[in-house]
Amino acid sequence: MLECASIEEVHDCIDRIDDQNVRLIAERHRKEEIIQRVRGRADWNGIDPPITERIYRAMRWLGELDT
Repeated sequence: MLECASIEEVHDCIDRIDDQNVRLIAERHRKEEIIQRVRGRADWNGIDPPITERIYRAMRWLGELDT
């Protein structure tokens, strides 16, 4: 937990949190774009898009455990 000695430090901490939130939102947006592309490719190849999405999300989740 951060302890701030002044209002300026509080503002700096809030700014850092805002920056982190924006980065996380952008990362999530990119992941969702990838999921939509994977679903489209699955459909084009005659594979069930929802099942393909679940498999892809599981593979990504497992990959994130290695990092």
